[in-house]
Amino acid sequence: MKRTLRNILLSFVVIFSLFISCQSNQDKTILTEKVIEEVKTLNPEEQEIIAIVEKFLMVAGNYDLQAMDFLILDKANLGISIVRDGIWKNSVSTIGEYFERVNHSELQPYYEPVNEYKILINKGQIAFVWADATLYRYGVPRTNNINNFTLIKEDGEWKFINLSFTNTRLPEELKKFDLEVFARSYAQEWCSQRPNFVSYFFSEDGVLQINDGSSAEGTEAIANVAKGFMEAFPDMVVSMDSVIIEGVTNKPFYEVMRELLRYDELDFTDTWFPTLEEKGENTKTLIHQYWGAKGWDTYNRDNSWDLYGGGGTATTTKEIARFYYNLFTGKIIEDPNILNLILTEINTKDGSGANYFLGVSEGNVRGYKSYGHGGFWGTNVLYFPEIKTSIAVFVSERDYSALRQEIPYRIIGILNK
Repeated sequence: MKRTLRNILLSFVVIFSLFISCQSNQDKTILTEKVIEEVKTLNPEEQEIIAIVEKFLMVAGNYDLQAMDFLILDKANLGISIVRDGIWKNSVSTIGEYFERVNHSELQPYYEPVNEYKILINKGQIAFVWADATLYRYGVPRTNNINNFTLIKEDGEWKFINLSFTNTRLPEELKKFDLEVFARSYAQEWCSQRPNFVSYFFSEDGVLQINDGSSAEGTEAIANVAKGFMEAFPDMVVSMDSVIIEGVTNKPFYEVMRELLRYDELDFTDTWFPTLEEKGENTKTLIHQYWGAKGWDTYNRDNSWDLYGGGGTATTTKEIARFYYNLFTGKIIEDPNILNLILTEINTKDGSGANYFLGVSEGNVRGYKSYGHGGFWGTNVLYFPEIKTSIAVFVSERDYSALRQEIPYRIIGILNK
């Protein structure tokens, strides 16, 4: 029987926010003390180092030599120590020699999550990283890799100058298939620029169907579909979809999101997932969104198309603003180390940068730093940490979407008076 893997390229992006909370000054003090105390567990410099190491491990698992070259200095060395049948074998090479070997090898992708870090940073210029990781292939753990990295800061950027690791096979009883790891590995390969890596996750008669498109049958056809996506979206980042969330929790995706993002606890009665759940009895109805130049009215369109990339959530300006305020003040994600991951910088392959993080971008309105997210139809949601204020704007006519920038500018001007 043919197996179908329906790939919902879903990247759930949190784009909500608010107006000012009514909590007491006493509560604010308690929250502030709690956040400061927890942040000490991992300082920003250590977070930056970990983000770079994990990015490297991802592109290394994809054998993305261009992305690896961007992270590594030309004169870097690679040291490998492998134990097989009780005998250790060592190899040392330059990173250039490693790239040359890769270009002439038959490759299989791998996924290497880190179990534990130890980091020592010397004068803010040199970092020593010890990372205990497990190497997986297609959801099955294969080896334990103890990575030792040395990074140096050059022109304000951390670069690898030495990469070394030990590689030890895991005993057979530990080589158990992990569905979640399989899915994360599969998602990682869509970022690899190696279409065949995607097809390796399918059987010879496997079938891939993306959204409502035609089915691709067989590994060759699947690789061709992946190639088309990779060429069209060279900087594409794919994350694990809701199928895994549902598989782990045994609950529908929208129910898990409601729990994790505290919709009910924070009284978000007008925030819901059209097409996935029934609209609440007292939940406000959807508005008409127009694009006069195209003659479009979205009201009668099936909103399921927005599940793929946009989150597929319907809400009001008030609730989206309240959500953002609660998010950035620690009422939704309480651990600041986790919350700070949303501000992980995403570097483009050309290194130009875009002030864009994981679902939010950094901006400036009248001298106030903001974090926010905009939308195709004229949506704009901004949080201003200095004044602890959120602003949400919806423009229902796309032809006037420029208002989404003008309105926050004027509001901040009013707040400054």
